[in-house]
Amino acid sequence: MAVGPVHTLLGLYMGIQRMRVSLVRVQPLRHSQPDLLSSDTAQSIGKPMAPPTRGEIFLSGLVFTYPGNDSPTLDSTSGRLPAGSKVGIYGASGTGKTTLVDLLLRHFDPQHRVIEIDGTDLRKMDLQAWRKRVAVVAQDIVLFHASLRDNIRYARLDASEDKVLATLRLARLQGWVDTLPQSLDTLIGERGMNISAGQRQRIALALALLQDPVLVILDEATSAVDAEDERAMMAVIDDRLSQCTRLVISHRDAPLADLDMLLTIVQGPLHLRPAVGT
Repeated sequence: MAVGPVHTLLGLYMGIQRMRVSLVRVQPLRHSQPDLLSSDTAQSIGKPMAPPTRGEIFLSGLVFTYPGNDSPTLDSTSGRLPAGSKVGIYGASGTGKTTLVDLLLRHFDPQHRVIEIDGTDLRKMDLQAWRKRVAVVAQDIVLFHASLRDNIRYARLDASEDKVLATLRLARLQGWVDTLPQSLDTLIGERGMNISAGQRQRIALALALLQDPVLVILDEATSAVDAEDERAMMAVIDDRLSQCTRLVISHRDAPLADLDMLLTIVQGPLHLRPAVGT
């Protein structure tokens, strides 16, 4: 009779010890300052919820090297991506595709030259305002231990219930939502642990549709869904987000259909050419 309670107490004790260690480790992060901050003279690109009518990207001889590396990950990377274009990004692993996305999101700044959005140096823009205008539909997205409704509305807190439901239908989620025990109030678990990878990717699409961005980054965005859902999701993106600049990273052919341009990164440099025959 004593074994069970003793095991429970030991488990509780070990949990408390792990919590203490975790709290100690996280303290330096809580007190650290971000490396990248918005400039005091930052120029916002407009109201976060304005219609997505802009998004031209100009890469001007970018050079970026990670700390501790001898050779640059991106070297003399240049190109102009017209607003509203659909651009594929191609390159082997390690050539700099993810680095380019990180620079566009301003997780880092290039060591040489600049990125311009609609003719404005990205570093001079308000960081929060810019990131609100960028939607990322990735293979693995951030979800919270909250209801499905709260996770969807995270992209736009003032969205009405009708807007949320319309977005779910476009993302082909309505049928699944109807089967949930508490519908939109169902908890999906930390990082979406209670749902499948395909459902997480469709939620990422719903977030992008609700966000109303000027730039959409699709990083293996349909890798976990079947062929029919993949075609449907890409059709929704091309239809509903046609005014947005769309960057598509994929190792599969279907998401790279109907491109306007193709960016090819080979050992640092980037080559921009029309997407003939894709």
